Amino acid sequence: MEFETEIDSGELNIESQAKMEIIISVAEKALKDMKLKLLDCVIIVHTERTLIATDIGQLTGRDRVDPDISEAVFFALGMSVSFNGMSVTVNGMSVTVNGMFVTVNGMFVTVNEMFATVNGMYVTVYGMSVTVNGMSVSFNGMSVTVNGMSVSFNEMSVTVNGMSVTVNGMSVTVNGMSVTVNGMSVTVNGMSVTVNGMSVTVNGMSVTVNGMSVTVNGMSVTVNGMSVTVNGMSVTVNGMSVTVNGMSVTVNGMSVTVNGMSVNVNGMYVTVNGMSVTVNGMTVLLTECLLLLTECLLLLTECLLLLTECLLLLME
Repeated sequence: MEFETEIDSGELNIESQAKMEIIISVAEKALKDMKLKLLDCVIIVHTERTLIATDIGQLTGRDRVDPDISEAVFFALGMSVSFNGMSVTVNGMSVTVNGMFVTVNGMFVTVNEMFATVNGMYVTVYGMSVTVNGMSVSFNGMSVTVNGMSVSFNEMSVTVNGMSVTVNGMSVTVNGMSVTVNGMSVTVNGMSVTVNGMSVTVNGMSVTVNGMSVTVNGMSVTVNGMSVTVNGMSVTVNGMSVTVNGMSVTVNGMSVTVNGMSVNVNGMYVTVNGMSVTVNGMTVLLTECLLLLTECLLLLTECLLLLTECLLLLME
């Protein structure tokens, strides 16, 4: 009798496979010895016509037992044989070697301590155990479980279920098109992104950065602190602020306002409305008024250039 157990070498590590080979070798040698001893037992049975299974000392013709087994206690009953010490029992297709024993029953194999069990498509290795049952696999300790499309690693665990993935600790979850990272978290849901702490939120075309925050919604931009706001054609800078709304410009402090064809300079101010120009009650020629208007438009151009630079920085 020989062991015909199919165990995939990939399922066991090198140490476990070596133990299995040693165990099977010991079992095969024990089976060969068992066959010889069974022949002796048959001779004794036919010669003495007596078989006492409980004690070899009660077996008639004990002096005919070979010297190498004279001190062994054994019994033969049907297809079952046992040898004390490194004992072997064969019953049908089952073999057991006591101590580091092996049991084979059909497709079922068990090795105690670092033992393996194969039953149909089911394999288990205890210690660093592996279980295959259908499509499921489990590794104890730093465990892995595959059941359908699900995988889990304990401690730094990962779970895949359908299209979702979760990593515990610095966890990540993907469900459809959404992604979430806990801690310094990021969430993508549709086109939205959020980063906690120095947070960023993108929803459609809008962006918000907390702290020195920036918001883009359509064509609008807002920078808090030394803030800038663009909404249509309007720009506002807090402190030495500038506001552009349509064709109007206002600079706080030494402020300038352009609205249509009118210009106002506070303090030593100038007003242009239609064709009239007044500087502190004194009339100024239209040419001088147009020069002042040109200077105001140059200021407006500079404001628009600053706005363009802000937008370029936001795009970076």
